[in-house]
Amino acid sequence: MASSAVASLYAGLPIDHVVPEAGDLAKSLTASDILVGRRTVRFQPQTGTQVGSSTVSAAGSIVQFVLADSTSLLDTNTLRITYAKKCVSTTNPTAVSFDDGAPEWRRIQVSCNGQLVDDVDNAHRNMNAMVYASANKNWMETSGSFAGYWALNPDTSFAVSGVGNTYSAPVTGGAITVVNNTATPPIATVTGGSIGVFATGLGDVIAGRANANARHVAGQDVGFALGLMSGFFRQKQYIPLFAMGELVVSLTCAANGEALWQWTGTDGTYSISDLYIECDLVQPHHDYLSMMTALTQNPSEPGLSLAYESTIVSQGTAITATNASIIVSRASNNLRKVVFTHTPTAALSALAYPNTSCFPNENITSVQIRIGSLYYPSQPSSSSARMWLQTQSAFGNPENLTDSGVVNWYLYNNSTKSDGTITNAKALNVQQLANADKFIYAMSFDNFRSGEPLDIDGVSVLGQAGSQVVLQLGYASNIESFTPNVALVCSRYVVLKNGGVSILGA
Repeated sequence: MASSAVASLYAGLPIDHVVPEAGDLAKSLTASDILVGRRTVRFQPQTGTQVGSSTVSAAGSIVQFVLADSTSLLDTNTLRITYAKKCVSTTNPTAVSFDDGAPEWRRIQVSCNGQLVDDVDNAHRNMNAMVYASANKNWMETSGSFAGYWALNPDTSFAVSGVGNTYSAPVTGGAITVVNNTATPPIATVTGGSIGVFATGLGDVIAGRANANARHVAGQDVGFALGLMSGFFRQKQYIPLFAMGELVVSLTCAANGEALWQWTGTDGTYSISDLYIECDLVQPHHDYLSMMTALTQNPSEPGLSLAYESTIVSQGTAITATNASIIVSRASNNLRKVVFTHTPTAALSALAYPNTSCFPNENITSVQIRIGSLYYPSQPSSSSARMWLQTQSAFGNPENLTDSGVVNWYLYNNSTKSDGTITNAKALNVQQLANADKFIYAMSFDNFRSGEPLDIDGVSVLGQAGSQVVLQLGYASNIESFTPNVALVCSRYVVLKNGGVSILGA
């Protein structure tokens, strides 16, 4: 309907009078003639569907998939990896499980027509940090359970056979004063002398690992969207496989000490079976296919450009002081996001520590990022609340109501040392928080937010600072030597033109 100015406080401003969608009975029906079919397909790895065995660990193995089709478009939103995983310990079969999430995958590499598109090392830690900071609780307790998430999954609807921390409260009320973390289930000494099992509650990871052990030793089938590991598979557009040659996905299996958490013994190994990638291929109309082919093959045509998020994860040198500067480099004109976590140095590859999911706070007091002469934020984030709200802003807005992550105030301030002892001056009964540390700091550099993300946004590291990003960190005290993990997320572009494929952006 026509716009008009009305006599009101808004006089002089045009007002569009619209018919609400529910009342628009004359609304046209919509359809698409350029997409004529869809089918779900399964790709088997060239290296076989079985990785490792009961006697040979899968650690260090490389799995390779080739995704190709001569006429179809790949719907990346449907791309998922499915498999069964199993761990074993000869000496202590009831004291070993997989770490949280998908710790069995150390690295993912994506290549297009022989060119490296994305290469994410420490993919397991990066995936966990992203999920903990941005997933919603409902996802964690439903789809997340199929993806291997159990440590913060307090599903009590199935009593002691639930997904995660499902044990009942102590027999007699009172504060927990001593906990035997190595018992299964863990034993708590309660005020008054009564003995009971761990109370279900915040970050009760210790209580849930017995359930994880039962599933993982027997063998658990898992599956998740591959976009959780690589930003290349989080694109808005369909990928024209017919114009890209071979799309190759290579996965490197993690070391035993990264994939597994073994709280008694050191002989844990693991294997993977029934391994496939599944996705939907969309069939375009033959006229549309001909147009797309001409667009990407004809030298006189402009070609196609596909934007995607590319992630590089760097591990800095060990920090042992109360002030530190971490320098990471990436020659990009479109740095979109930085995500930062800690891992105790002594626990980086330790079977006895859940090192791909446990991110200690380490008594951090301030964080600030410098790129050239610019500081983000302008004043350092100088409290756990400021750090967490900055992280929330990086994944949406500080007031996120649905996708605000699964981290709470206690877990954000918790620190479990490499020897298993816990430090959390802001909590009572700290034993209940063992191994549940979830300190994650993130900063987004997008100029436009609160709407659909732009393909090209962010800040130039190449132009501002000679490709260097500096994290300036302050700590109240030094708990132990710890190693920083820093993920740099940038925009890159696949250009399909003149029968070839090129990758733009660092």
